[in-house]
Amino acid sequence: MHAKTVDDVVRAFETIVQQAYDDNSRIGYFAALYLKVTKLVRQKIQEGDYFENNERLEKLDVIFANRYLDALTKYNNGEPITQAWQLAFDACQDGSLTVVQLLLLACDAHIGLDLPVAVAEVSGGQIDDSLHQDFLKLNPLLASLVPKVSDDIDKISPLIGFVDRYFSFLSNGIIDFSMDIARDKAWSNAVWLAGLSGEGFERGVQELDTSVTNFSHTIYHPGCVFSPILWLIHLFETKDVRTVIKELED
Repeated sequence: MHAKTVDDVVRAFETIVQQAYDDNSRIGYFAALYLKVTKLVRQKIQEGDYFENNERLEKLDVIFANRYLDALTKYNNGEPITQAWQLAFDACQDGSLTVVQLLLLACDAHIGLDLPVAVAEVSGGQIDDSLHQDFLKLNPLLASLVPKVSDDIDKISPLIGFVDRYFSFLSNGIIDFSMDIARDKAWSNAVWLAGLSGEGFERGVQELDTSVTNFSHTIYHPGCVFSPILWLIHLFETKDVRTVIKELED
């Protein structure tokens, strides 16, 4: 599965989401969320007046998505993949993890590792202000989806929903802040990777993969303070995989 256009990306993720729904697979959680984001980015590309360079932005979107698509294909075939995606995909088989943990693990692998690699590749080693401005224009698009995603998670995980009903400004604010921090770090790492080439670039990607995976382990095993809270959230959240996929997709 390898995309060449943003339309290909949308079709690929529609296929993954449907397959995950049919297979009752929690891999569909992140794919459903990703599909929602990609459709919004595609809309802005097609409008033609949002990004400074629509052709480059579409190329970035495709390179970015293909890192996930290639990782999933290799994972399904039992081939080696990055540590970060190995952990994120394996986690989907662990029934003790919450929906939020699974989404965060996938987001960490994709934003923490794949995004800087994709930006570095599309830049051709020449990071300029125009690329940075288009990168920044993705932030408000993602932020616009936060309330809907937050509502979806509220329905899936009632205990999180209880917090949101009384402190929605807090939960949405944390999501926005976390996304901004992750994307700021991704840009810094993209600039770093863009300055590397050949074996140096490959070593840089491996180093970043290790760093991202180390952080992912804290999401998977958050320690004695947060683990009981997550256990309670998991206890009351929706266990039906298809219901969760549909909630995140709609």
